[in-house]
Amino acid sequence: MVPPFLIAQRGPAIGRRYDLTTPQFTIGRGEDNDLVLNDAMVSRYHAVIRQESAGGVVIDLGSTNPVLVNDVPLEPGVPQRLEHRDVVVIGAAVLSYQTGSPFIAPRLPSAPTEPRTMVAGLSGGGPSPATSEESSRLVPVLPQEAPVQPPPRDSAAPPSAAWLPEPPPLEPVTRTPPAPQPVQEAGTVGRAQPEVDALRSAPARPAEPLPDDETPTVIRQRPPDE
Repeated sequence: MVPPFLIAQRGPAIGRRYDLTTPQFTIGRGEDNDLVLNDAMVSRYHAVIRQESAGGVVIDLGSTNPVLVNDVPLEPGVPQRLEHRDVVVIGAAVLSYQTGSPFIAPRLPSAPTEPRTMVAGLSGGGPSPATSEESSRLVPVLPQEAPVQPPPRDSAAPPSAAWLPEPPPLEPVTRTPPAPQPVQEAGTVGRAQPEVDALRSAPARPAEPLPDDETPTVIRQRPPDE
């Protein structure tokens, strides 16, 4: 079992480790202390850490600058229980108290799980390897059922849509274009056939002469009144 120890987090000996292997560990400016701190704010015998059956405790020995545990000043001569990772401040030194076997929350037992049921022959790559417990729970593969046959035609039940005969294929339809209609002449639309024939047999009228712009125009003057 690893004994508890102190780790210097601030001060001239930062990062140094001090094992608490003796029943009491003294801290102060005096040279006969287990941890010597050359600091004017530290008394000659400033504090002591004792190891008891219930754990470690720190005691302030009546110094001018009290010991701080997690930023709380201690009363002189009153033991203060130390927990894992408590921060102890003595003068300018900041020490972290570490226990050799920190408390670890027990792991809760997980819920029991049922063994997996393996079905042989269902996977494409062959049956998977199974343990002795799983192999005793193998489910046999049922034979494939025969396909359902259509009901007989003389049955009273109406035939299902799935068993109706297929309709005959449709024949292509050929469309004949309509015959061209005769074009009627202008002026004969809406007239009877005898009237149309009379119009066709009538001689054509001569075209009226168009006015000639070159013909001189004679302007007659009105005689003066008598």
